[in-house]
Formats: sequence, structure tokens, C-alpha cells
Amino acid sequence: MSLFKIATPLSYWILVALWLFILVLYLRIRHQDQTSTAMKVLLSVLALDALRTLFESLYFGIFRSAQAGWLPADIVGLLSQPDMVFIPKLVNLIVAVMVLILLLRRWMPLLVKEQYAQKQQIQQLSVEVSEREQAEQALRDTQEHFRHLAHHDTLTGLPNRALLLDRIQQEIYKADRADKTLAVLFIDLDRFKQINDSLGHAAGDEVLMMAAVRLKETVRQDDTVSRIGGDEFVAVINGVADVAAIVEVATKILHAMEQSFDVENHQLYMSCSIGVSLYTQDGDDPETLLRHADAAMYRAKSEGRNTVEFYTSDMTDEVLKRMMFASQLRSALDDDQFVLYYQPQYDLSTGELVGVEALIRWQHPQLGLLCPEEFIPLAEETGLIVPIGDWVLRRACRTLRRWMDAGLDLNRMAVNINLSSKQLRHEHLSEQVLNVLKEFNVPAENIELEITEGTLMHDPKSAATVLQRFMDEGIEIAIDDFGTGYSSLSYLKRLPINKLKIDRSFVQDIPESQSDMEIARAVIALARSLNLKVVGEGVETEAQAAFLREEGCDIGQGFLYSKPIPEHEMVAHFTENALSSSCAGSAVRV
Repeated sequence: MSLFKIATPLSYWILVALWLFILVLYLRIRHQDQTSTAMKVLLSVLALDALRTLFESLYFGIFRSAQAGWLPADIVGLLSQPDMVFIPKLVNLIVAVMVLILLLRRWMPLLVKEQYAQKQQIQQLSVEVSEREQAEQALRDTQEHFRHLAHHDTLTGLPNRALLLDRIQQEIYKADRADKTLAVLFIDLDRFKQINDSLGHAAGDEVLMMAAVRLKETVRQDDTVSRIGGDEFVAVINGVADVAAIVEVATKILHAMEQSFDVENHQLYMSCSIGVSLYTQDGDDPETLLRHADAAMYRAKSEGRNTVEFYTSDMTDEVLKRMMFASQLRSALDDDQFVLYYQPQYDLSTGELVGVEALIRWQHPQLGLLCPEEFIPLAEETGLIVPIGDWVLRRACRTLRRWMDAGLDLNRMAVNINLSSKQLRHEHLSEQVLNVLKEFNVPAENIELEITEGTLMHDPKSAATVLQRFMDEGIEIAIDDFGTGYSSLSYLKRLPINKLKIDRSFVQDIPESQSDMEIARAVIALARSLNLKVVGEGVETEAQAAFLREEGCDIGQGFLYSKPIPEHEMVAHFTENALSSSCAGSAVRV
């Protein structure tokens, strides 16, 4: 037997063993858990191909072994028959069919799944792109919102000061190109504080929003209306041919503000003061134009309000004087420049002295004795009204202690001390007042606190709590300037108060003014129904005193009896009932 005859069948049996090993290896790997589905399909195909090759190797191995004499010679003849020769081809066909079936069962779902996954991925990508676009749009909207907030008033939506200055600068450029006049109108609502104090900030905000709408409707669409703080607005009027056109616009604004404001079932009537500056006559930059319009507005205020004033150079001097006056007012407390004057109050039935009202004066080093109306408004603007009010309380209690130590009979008399709205809002007011009374050993029944009607109505619930504490300690409470605010009768009847003081504006024209007489009668009747005493302020004639007495008013106060007098004259008034005077003019409270 030649080597070739031995090697040929042996090689086939080696191939049989090798493919059998490969087949087993494929099957073992395929059945491992970590094998992916795609790999399992591939291994299945390889296993079928290995099975086909194994069968062919087995077929030819038997055939060659029979030829080599390893197996019976009949096998050669058997395997050489046409039917047997077809067996390897049949096996190949079967394996091909099995591979096709395997691919259809395994691979096609994977292809479909992959296509579905790709579709899902595209949809997810589309969603992510859409969400990203929405997020970017939301970010742009947020940025735009913050830009709007940075340049607009949050209450009215009007441009704020920053945007206003930019608008004025743009209008300056336009005015230069068109050779036209540019006007800046500084608008301040008159006595707006009374609405805030009487009806609260919610009502005040509603008035501001209504005022903003009226201003926008009054000017042209391409003009700018801005709110720069509080009750202050600015209108920038461009392309004006002459001053007459500016006056026409300002007059329209005055008329618009004179119409009633319907707020919380109240018909409120207001006015405004307007200051005007012109480009380039009164300034060539936004800050200067705005500052000069502001100065003109203050002149309009001082001229009686509800009017228009154009800027003049002397107004700047007035503003500087006002700033210096505010600085001097701060020093007045430290330098003890304030003094108290006292105005007596008399029982209208018996003529008995029943009280005095403490009224502050400023002994100015250069200007002399100043009455309250000359500095109290500025004190309220600067916040100095609180320490000044504290000073009044302490000085009045110290004076009262002196009078008691001097042996004056003050058992049936009280010193009236005015409280400002800012004092009333102080959380430790009651403790502060009681500590001062304790410090000077002053009985609570010798003190009466006066609060204006507007101050009470600013926050009636909180005010009631504070006032009740005073009432519990024996301190009487009076509502000052009654009739000038916007009192709610439902609150009034629940407030812990003892007296109503009829404002002097309703007394000074009695008996000539029938309407003032009716108002006074109504206030007295209201007080009687609430079991309150009534004080008539500003009594200057016997006829006024007689009317108030006949209508049931309890107490009279005014120049008929005495002007406000200093402490030492008040002592003489107690002992000698002598009338003297010190400061002409009406008294403004602190």
C-alpha cells in the first residue's frame, strides 16, 4: 500500500474530526447567555455549513478508505452508484434550505427590528430637536421677559427710567435731524399719598394704572410715556413745532387727570402738576432735561398744584436750596433747634380748659421761627418725620411733668400728641410710648394721641391692634382732620377711638357756607351715634363757636381762644387765663 493511498483517506478522517470539533464549538458558543442574537444567527449558519462539510468529509473518507482496503470493497461500488453520488448534493441543498429558513426566522426579524429601532431613533432625535428648539425658544422668551422687566415698570408696563433716558436720547437725534423741538413733561399726581394712606396701596396701585392708561391715550402713539417711580410719570413729546403745541398737550393731561377715578366703590378726584423742559433750550442731554423738568414740576406744586410750569434757570437754585434745607433739617434734631408750642382746647359748654395740642416749630438759625407747613412735608419725604415725632413725644411728656411738678391742676386735662403714619406702622410703637410715659412718670390719662383719618385707613386692622393697646393703658385716641380722607364707616365703628376732630376746612367758612355747615352737622351726628366726642378745629369767630355748640360739638380749638403759644406762656395761660400769640398762620400737625 502506497503512502498516497494511506494519506488520502486519513486526511478526510482528520477533516471529519476537525469539523466535528468546530461544529461542537459553534454550538457551545451559541448557547452561552452573553451571546447576542445576531451572533447566534451567524453561529447557526456556520454550524450548518460545518455540518455540510462534515458530511462531505465523512462521505469521501468512507469512499477513500474502501478504495484503500480499510473497509469492504463493496462499499466502493455502493457509493459509486448514481443515487449515492447525489447524496452530497442533496445534503448541500438541505443545508442551503436550512440556512435560508434560519435567516428568514432569525435574521429578518432582526432587520425589521433594526429598521424599527432606526425609525424610533429618528423619531426620538426629532423629538429631542423639537424639545431643544422649544427650550431655546423658552430661554429666548425668558431672556426677553427679563429684558422687559429691566426696562419697564412692573405695575403699569410703561418704560422705566433706564429706558426713558434711552428714548430721550433717540428723540434728541431725531430732533436734530428734523430741526424740531423736543419737550420733556414731568408729571406728578397731586396728593396721591392721601389715597395710599386712606384706602391702602392696592387702591393706590389701581389709580396709578388708570393714570398710566389716561396718559398714553392723551399723547400720540409715537410719544413716550414713562413711570419713573411712585406717582411720578414722564411724557416725551417729539416733533413739536412751538410752545403752544406743548401747552395744548399739557392741558389735555391736566383735564384727563381731573376726571374721577372709580376705585373700590369710591369716586376719587385728583389733579397733577406738570413741569416742562425743552431741548435744546433747557438742556442738551437726557439727564439734564429730566432734572430741569423735575425742578419745574416742583415749582408747579408750590404754585398751588394742578398747573403747568416751564423750566427757568432760577428753578435749579430752588432745588439746591431744597437739598440744603433737607440737610439742615437733619442737623436740627442734633442741635436741638425744635421747640413745642401749645394750643388750648376748651369745653364749648362750660368754657373750661380741657386740653392742649402740642405743635412743633423749628427755630432756624438764619430763617427764624418756622411753622410746620414749612418743613413737615420735607420731613415726611426724607423719613425724618419718625425721629422728629419721637422728639415731640418726649418733649411733650417732659413739659407735662414740669407742669405737674409746678403744682398745676391737670387732672382733667390732656396733652394731644400727633402720630405720623410711619410712627404708627412701627412695630414697637406702643412699647416706646409707654416707656416714655414711665420715664417721665406721666399718667396715661393725661396723654391723648392724634392720628389722621388717612393714616388710620392705610391699614385699619393693624392700626386697631396698636390703638387698642393704648386704650387698654388709658390713653385716649382722636382722629384728626376728619372728613378729608376716605374712611370706611364699617371700620370706623370698630376702631378703638374716643374723639373725632372736624377738619378746619369745614369750619372756616361757617356760617357763610351752607355745605360746610351740613358736613359739620353730619360729622357731629356720626360721632354721637358712635358715642364719640367731637372737637371743632380752626374756630376763629363767635358765630362758628355758637354753631358748633348748638349742634352738639363738645370742644373748640382755634384762634378765637388762642393761637399756639410757647411753654412758658402756656403756664401763664393756666394761671391767669391770658391769651397770647406766637406764630401766625394755621398749625400743621406732626
